[in-house]
Amino acid sequence: MTHSIKNLKLAMLFSLVFVCVDWLSFIHPMGQLNITPWNPPAAVQVLFLTWAGLMWAPWSFITICFADWLIRDSIIFSSSVLIGNAILIGCYSSISYALIKLTKGVPRLQNRVEVFKLSLVSVIGAAITSILYVGFQTLISKLVKEDFVEASYRFFVGDLLGLVVVLPLSLLFLNPYRQDQFKQMFKSQSFWLLFVGLLICEYFVFSLPIALQMKYFFPLFFAVGLIGAAHSLPGATFAAAVVQIPLVISFTQIGVLPSDLIDMQIVMFTLSMTGLLIGTVVDERLNTQEKLKETLQLVAAGELAGSLAHELHQPMSAINAYAESAVLLSSSEHNEPNGKNKDT
Repeated sequence: MTHSIKNLKLAMLFSLVFVCVDWLSFIHPMGQLNITPWNPPAAVQVLFLTWAGLMWAPWSFITICFADWLIRDSIIFSSSVLIGNAILIGCYSSISYALIKLTKGVPRLQNRVEVFKLSLVSVIGAAITSILYVGFQTLISKLVKEDFVEASYRFFVGDLLGLVVVLPLSLLFLNPYRQDQFKQMFKSQSFWLLFVGLLICEYFVFSLPIALQMKYFFPLFFAVGLIGAAHSLPGATFAAAVVQIPLVISFTQIGVLPSDLIDMQIVMFTLSMTGLLIGTVVDERLNTQEKLKETLQLVAAGELAGSLAHELHQPMSAINAYAESAVLLSSSEHNEPNGKNKDT
């Protein structure tokens, strides 16, 4: 009973977060559908299904239908909403299932192999989801055929950035070991110095005209790389999320074309992957150092045990020799009176 109530609270929290994130990220849509260049709700869906289990897919379906009605004024019982969202839930459930199977549980992102699997599943999953969803909306004439390629590409970029930026950070936040790393990171003065440097770089880049932002985007690579190198994967994922939010906000200005945001999102994808790679390499190095430290401690303990055994062996040998001498002396004293009695 208690477990069921806990799961229900988690599901309600998911629905609240999903609707809020969906509303905030509903930027530059196509056909009043959730086809945007920035779609973090996809990551929220995958995270919930991965953490709570695929049995909660119907709840996710109801949540996304409710969000369509509330945010996009969609008719819930239309084929565009019911079948379209069923396609989305099926795809996101498949992504979640693939991640669980490939990483043997909830992904912990402990090494480059797990990060590669997450990235690969994200790319393939986002591509398949975009083709199926946009294809269906085109089939029922919700979108015109001429917009199929553009809509698929926009949907793919939006889902991919949501999965690559939001999902790793969320998975780390839910990991107890990583939570300790985040606490240590937030207590570190070096992190806040680097964080201020990142904010300065963001202000410099995003205060420029849209045409120049991509040209001068490289300082953000340097800032995210430094945070990742200093604070491993938690720092890298947090820094990437901090860059993503003002990037999207800067492209909500009047007169900004969706194509400009999509181009910047591709650069953002490169930045996120760079941060993930640097953070993972640092994590692996730290883990190797910890294992080496444990090995050296075992070796030192073995050497100490050996020296103690040697030191203990010497007095034990002396005691043993003394005991043997005492026995021989006692035997000789015992035999000597017997010899005298025989002579008498």
